[in-house]
Amino acid sequence: MGEQSQQLGNPRLWFWGLLTLAIALRVAAFDPFAVHHPDEVLQYLEPAYRLLTGDGIVTWEYRYGMRGWLLPWLLAGPMALGKAIGGNALAGIVAARIAVAAINLVPVIAAWHLGRRSSLAHAIAAMAVMALWYEPIYFSSHVLTEVLATSCFLGAAAMIDGKAGRGRIVAAGALLAAMVVLRFHYAVAAGTFALLTLGSDWKRWGWLTLGAIPVAALSGAIDLAMGQWPFEWVVNNFQHNVIEGRAAQFGVEEPGFYVKAIWDQWGWLAVPIALLAVNSGKAYRPILYAAVFNLAAHSLIGHKEYRFVELTSATAILLAAVGSVNLVQALTQRRQNHWPALASLALLLLGWASASAWLGRGDPLDRWFGERMAGPELTYAAGRDRRVCGLGTMTVEFWQLSRVYLDRSIPILLLDNSPRPFPKPRPEGPEMAGINAVIAPAGSKQVLPGYSLARCRGEEPYRRCLYVRQGGCASTPETQSREVQNVLVEIDW
Repeated sequence: MGEQSQQLGNPRLWFWGLLTLAIALRVAAFDPFAVHHPDEVLQYLEPAYRLLTGDGIVTWEYRYGMRGWLLPWLLAGPMALGKAIGGNALAGIVAARIAVAAINLVPVIAAWHLGRRSSLAHAIAAMAVMALWYEPIYFSSHVLTEVLATSCFLGAAAMIDGKAGRGRIVAAGALLAAMVVLRFHYAVAAGTFALLTLGSDWKRWGWLTLGAIPVAALSGAIDLAMGQWPFEWVVNNFQHNVIEGRAAQFGVEEPGFYVKAIWDQWGWLAVPIALLAVNSGKAYRPILYAAVFNLAAHSLIGHKEYRFVELTSATAILLAAVGSVNLVQALTQRRQNHWPALASLALLLLGWASASAWLGRGDPLDRWFGERMAGPELTYAAGRDRRVCGLGTMTVEFWQLSRVYLDRSIPILLLDNSPRPFPKPRPEGPEMAGINAVIAPAGSKQVLPGYSLARCRGEEPYRRCLYVRQGGCASTPETQSREVQNVLVEIDW
């Protein structure tokens, strides 16, 4: 499948057509209530809402100064604009997610430019695969630092090559700095890529640093504005999570966890994807090694989640797309096959599209946490119901509630619950006078006398429902003791 521009057609038509396809698939997958992990609500959307309103739940990471404020500050702008236009917090959330989705189109565009280094066929294949692969589509509007940092990395990788001038290298420096600020664990990947790409060219290192300085300065200034020393949160994060082992409370996995996790996602296709990524060629080695070292570095950290290595997964898919074109070209030349380039490319992309559809069936990425996240939609429903003057849920599921989706200054209570694995609320105390709505597992009506079922969301065993009773809410000392912020401080969550 040698490059024959006259057979493949107009490059601009391919680029804009594939970009339109990518946008359409992401619009179809967009859901303002979809949550892959509670962090995207409580650690990013909620702090952004708190910046705008002064009201919001403060989790232990922010109480201990372990999280940077760059992302919440960046989200606050579109959130304020959306809320001003739409008139409610959900419009603000939609606007923030659209802004995130726009940034997460960068890998699709970067794939075109990275592939173009080899040929038009490589560019088309790489961009098409990144446009239609199920993982980038799924993660596109999720507010996760790993995904945004991956977009920054691939954008930077597309900026720098042997012919890149000062402007592109400066821009790449800014993107790499943003990548590290968003997820400092990706510093290993950033450093690997920069070292292998720039080598000992000190002039280009200077340009890269020139681009990084404004981003680092902006992040540091935001830290100061929030009452911290610049990047103090990195030190605090290391202190609490690594030295004190705080993150280990949320689970510790073996070093081989990520290999197994990727296998669980891609099955036997993980082998050809890995081989095709290696087959991408020498020009892409810095990107490949950055992805490999990123995987290795994260494997050394005890607490592991699949999303943490999104940089590795997305990079592997992009490089495998490039490598698949190399493979087809090699087979064509060996067999002296004179298939039209367009037909060969179409068959290759059909194979990639089929693999994506097959692996993405059944929402496999939701199985990490998303299938348990009924809270945002039910919380929003409670906020829109003017009968509701107080909302509660089980303490064990504190992450189901948020001010950003509730968008009202009413009490939020955490109730006692029966033990796992099948917790039920135990609303026996006088604190129940302070609320008249509860988010609880389906079938909880028997422990909620006087409450009626409003709506449910999700599938068993994670199906959750909103229950509402008639009548108002009365503040009591017990109500104050069970208020969400007081409970989170007490249990140090």
